[in-house]
Amino acid sequence: SDAFSFNFWGNDLATTESDSDQNWHHWACTFNASNRARTIYRDGVVVGSDTASANFQGTGEFHIGEAFDFNFKGQVDDLRIWNVVRTQSEIQGLMFFPIPFTLSGIVALHQFNQGTGLTAEDSSSFNRDGTLMNGAGWVISSAPLRWSGRLVVTTSAQTIAAGSVSGT
Repeated sequence: SDAFSFNFWGNDLATTESDSDQNWHHWACTFNASNRARTIYRDGVVVGSDTASANFQGTGEFHIGEAFDFNFKGQVDDLRIWNVVRTQSEIQGLMFFPIPFTLSGIVALHQFNQGTGLTAEDSSSFNRDGTLMNGAGWVISSAPLRWSGRLVVTTSAQTIAAGSVSGT
């Protein structure tokens, strides 16, 4: 399927339409633990929402671009993980701009600027570096972000991080 999904280990939220146009898109997912509301945004617009049947109970590694029977094929640039629920206007306001690593609520910030090696460095103060796996590599980014000299992780099998995403 070419649908984007926000997976909670068998309690998943997926977009209803296919997304295989090969253009860059900004994807954002929010989860409010107090009411279990989940929302998926594509380019700042809501494309899926629901109420999870339970709070997320996962622990351990965090995988981007990988599911049980599907691995993302495409490019990934600029992953941001927050410990606060971002509003639609907050998502729209910063989706194409760099953010300071000290911004309140940011707990992981992967800008993918390394260009070599297998480590996706975390620019936040939490130092949650990621590892590129299964053939992921580096290319120059063409994502419509408002800063230059960008690199991006690309793969034909799977990758470790997402933010703005293009591919099939």
